[in-house]
Amino acid sequence: AKRKREWRPSVGPSSSNSSSSRARARAHGTSVTLKGRRLSHVPDISAFTHTLQSLDLRDNQLVSLLGGNLLKVFPACIIALEGTIVKLGLNDNHIAILPSEIGRLTQLKRLAIDRNALTSLPDTIRLLSKLEICQASGNQLTSLPDSIGQLTALRTLSLDGNSLMSLPESIKNLGLYSDLQRLPSDLKGLDSLKSLHLQRNMLCSLPRSIKLLSCLKTLDLFGNRIQSLPSEIGSLTQLKTLTLQKNRLRVLQPTLANLPKLEYLNVGWNDLESIPREVSDMRSLKNLIVNNNNFGIETFHPDVKRQ
Repeated sequence: AKRKREWRPSVGPSSSNSSSSRARARAHGTSVTLKGRRLSHVPDISAFTHTLQSLDLRDNQLVSLLGGNLLKVFPACIIALEGTIVKLGLNDNHIAILPSEIGRLTQLKRLAIDRNALTSLPDTIRLLSKLEICQASGNQLTSLPDSIGQLTALRTLSLDGNSLMSLPESIKNLGLYSDLQRLPSDLKGLDSLKSLHLQRNMLCSLPRSIKLLSCLKTLDLFGNRIQSLPSEIGSLTQLKTLTLQKNRLRVLQPTLANLPKLEYLNVGWNDLESIPREVSDMRSLKNLIVNNNNFGIETFHPDVKRQ
């Protein structure tokens, strides 16, 4: 009879049982990868709990992280990993509820929960004081807990493809900001934000306080309802990438020419009648994309190539 194949995780830095390998695991941390294994529950990973720093559960069939459901052992794993794990990947599953126990993972720096079925985040997320990256795109979030404003180490918060209509006022306490209709009028406190992704929402305008995002390098507003830009956008002197594709722009703000580091500007699929000469002449621009607007190529300065 055939022997039943024993499940073995993909482990790094080494799955060897030698003393030198164990020493490396203690020194550098262990990663367990269970990506794309069609798991409905988490296998026993207790052998790695003292060194585990990265757990990848992407692209499985996980339904819940609560005891009493398919992941009956996961709460115990959370408790066991609270002092070590720094990366947790749960993308592309069917998780509807993130348990309050997630707050025990106080060493966590990166949480990836994109493309699940989450409708909310637990209030205990505030306890993840070291969290730098939270990816929660493609869920069914309708609101965020006010306590999210306590995540002062957070540098990247991805929320596109949800059903958010507004953000809690505490969001301005972050170094940060999906379907959003508006941003808070006061963006003070977000001056360390480097990347802002608000694509596929329902934004109609940007607040004048956008000028306060002095460190912003990437601004992605693809697929919103923006009709015009505030002149203050010309104050984002560190901006390198600006995506405005598929909005409702009729006029492009000439103050964009004040952005000395802007390399990529995408204003395709809008209602623009022309591109300001000041913008088309920008020396820093490497990519200017203007397709599907209300003007012909003859509108451009001859040196600007239409894409």
